[in-house]
Amino acid sequence: MYKKLLSIVFLLIFLFSFTGCESNEINLKIITDGIVIKDDSLMLITDTGKKPIIYKSPYRNFKGAVKEIKKKYDLTPFLSHSKVVVISAEITVNELAHYIEELKKYYQMPPDIKVALAENDTIEKIEQGKLRIKEVNIYIKNSFKNDSRICTYENNLLGQKFPLLYESDGNVNIKRITI
Repeated sequence: MYKKLLSIVFLLIFLFSFTGCESNEINLKIITDGIVIKDDSLMLITDTGKKPIIYKSPYRNFKGAVKEIKKKYDLTPFLSHSKVVVISAEITVNELAHYIEELKKYYQMPPDIKVALAENDTIEKIEQGKLRIKEVNIYIKNSFKNDSRICTYENNLLGQKFPLLYESDGNVNIKRITI
């Protein structure tokens, strides 16, 4: 009886020792907190340390850019943890609709992710590590060149067109508006 019990315990210890995930499996992934899309590049940002780590790739389409990052850095992107997608406001309405469609189709994209449009100076601050991902929504909301331009009607912005992202009956729509 004692030998039987000892052999079962030994077998369980043996099985648990050599099965399951590797301890360094998490080190082979890019756990992203944010995604930045410009017309020519994709950036995946990990913002958990003292300074954000940015993984950058040329952008032709979203799936291809993610594969390029995986190949370039030898790490697998894990996008399900992402909190925000920042898209350059310099793009056209058709491009924005295309970007959003690509994001919706990508299997790792969380359904509750926030999408924000930002000017190039905001994207440059993210790229330089001066603006953390957790601060992006606050910064864009309070930025002179973003949401406030719709409300304040500054003279230098009158007559210019800007993309507007809105939701109607569960569908995300894009409209170009003129102030």
